[in-house]
Amino acid sequence: MRLQRFLAAVAALGLLTALNLLVWRQDFFSLPVLVAVAAAVVASGGWAVAALVDLASRQAAGPRAAGALSAVLSSAIFLCICLVVYALIESWGYSADLTEEGRRTLAPQTVQVLQALTEEVQVKCIFLQIDDELIRIAIRRWTGRNWRR
Repeated sequence: MRLQRFLAAVAALGLLTALNLLVWRQDFFSLPVLVAVAAAVVASGGWAVAALVDLASRQAAGPRAAGALSAVLSSAIFLCICLVVYALIESWGYSADLTEEGRRTLAPQTVQVLQALTEEVQVKCIFLQIDDELIRIAIRRWTGRNWRR
């Protein structure tokens, strides 16, 4: 029982750490975020194994304990599926502007001008307090090329 509580605490702490690092780093596939996620996954797996052993040792734990374990395992599987879908979308380079007022979307006229370009163009921009990753996403989306410094 103590082991289960410890593993549950480690899993929760790992998940919270991963979420905070994700907000801070803005990149799911950075090493610190992946290490925190891996720690949470390993601890969660250990918790599930410990819970199964405990459930098997009691044999008469009842449907409530089995249902709780089933809910946790189903949630873990769903999370894994979401991560795989996220990785696929990230590798395809797809991006969408989900802001209500369309702040990260280019005007249709700008898109037409960019599509009509036939030669390489050097663009210099000054952005105040905007992450370079947002600039790379916008350039990659409309030109199909990666931005180089």
